[in-house]
This record gives sequence, structure tokens and C-alpha cells, in this order.
Amino acid sequence: MPLTLMNNRVAHWSVRKIGVVGPGIVGMPMAALLAHAAIREGSEEPASVVVIQRRSPTSGWKVDAINEGRSPIGGIEPDLDRIVRESVAAGRLSASDSYDALRDADYIAVSVQTDKNGF
Repeated sequence: MPLTLMNNRVAHWSVRKIGVVGPGIVGMPMAALLAHAAIREGSEEPASVVVIQRRSPTSGWKVDAINEGRSPIGGIEPDLDRIVRESVAAGRLSASDSYDALRDADYIAVSVQTDKNGF
């Protein structure tokens, strides 16, 4: 589907890679459902979704959990573990601690923790 005319050429919308920063209670379901949807916009292959989590002492383990097909937020969302497992097995969902993995992302969603103290 054409979007805009650029330099006398029609630009097409395509989504090959989506990045999600922050696999918490908002970011992880969003990433898993985007991967599970197998979005095919401008490509025969479904878009991949990469989750970024820094390797901190308290949250760094989430990268390995996701890449092993486990949701890092537990049973908060019904059926999320199955969706994560299936999406990782299909090659549409992965995680990294390197922001370089976002270099070729078409879209990036940032979902990080807000201040719990209201400041």
C-alpha cells in the first residue's frame, strides 16, 4: 500500500523488525502479542520483535528467560507464557541486552518503569 510520494517514487510501508525496550508488565505482553500477530506489512516474512533489557543485577536475567521461551512477568497475563514460547520457537521473538539490536528496527516502543513515588 503506497504511503507517500518521495522524489517521484512511491514509498511503501513495511515492517520487518519491531523493538520493545523494557520487558515489564506492559512491555512484555506488547512484545509477545506483536510477535504472535506475525505482522506481514510490505514483506512475505512476518516481522520479528526484539526485546531490549539492560543487564542489571535485578533485571538482567530477563534476556535469558525470554530467549528460552519464558515470560519474565510470571502469571500476570493469562496465556502469555504459551505465546512467548511459541513466538520464540517460531523465530519471531528474541531478547538482547544490546541496543545495537535496534539498529535496523522499523519501529521502537519504549516501555520503562515509571517513578513509584510520584516525582
